[in-house]
Amino acid sequence: MQTEEEYSRIWNAHQGIAVRMARYYAGAETEPSDLVQEIAIQVWRALPGFRGEAQLSTWFYRVAPNTCLSHRRRKKNATLPLTALPEKAIDEAARIDQQSLLREIFRVAETFKPADKSLLLLLLEDLSYEEMAAITGMSVNHVGVRINRIRNKLKSIFSDGN
Repeated sequence: MQTEEEYSRIWNAHQGIAVRMARYYAGAETEPSDLVQEIAIQVWRALPGFRGEAQLSTWFYRVAPNTCLSHRRRKKNATLPLTALPEKAIDEAARIDQQSLLREIFRVAETFKPADKSLLLLLLEDLSYEEMAAITGMSVNHVGVRINRIRNKLKSIFSDGN
């Protein structure tokens, strides 16, 4: 049985993941804060089933996007916003350039299969192939192949000026 303290510790350590996922997956009809609340509830519900076979962050990376995807299916919201933006910019100009690039990447990602969209998000989170494999259930080699294809597709699109 879980305690509120255990849940609070886990949530405080990983809530940044929930916020980023919610920003990425929130649609026009959904506020990211609503998705963060849904993720928080789902983490609470799913925590007793956490068996410790993977790292807690890996488990959290599975719960958060699955919750967002379930929400999208329920709302039948097929669009993703372009608001999952990094906060690490050195100065405002660099931050704006980075935001513009990410918006364009997310626009293009709308044409990707759901699994490739998820891999792209995990890549943007700077996770290793091993971590991505643990989260998605794919083999490390399969993750590598798909990431390579995603990168090539993005290079092709951006080098064509689209």
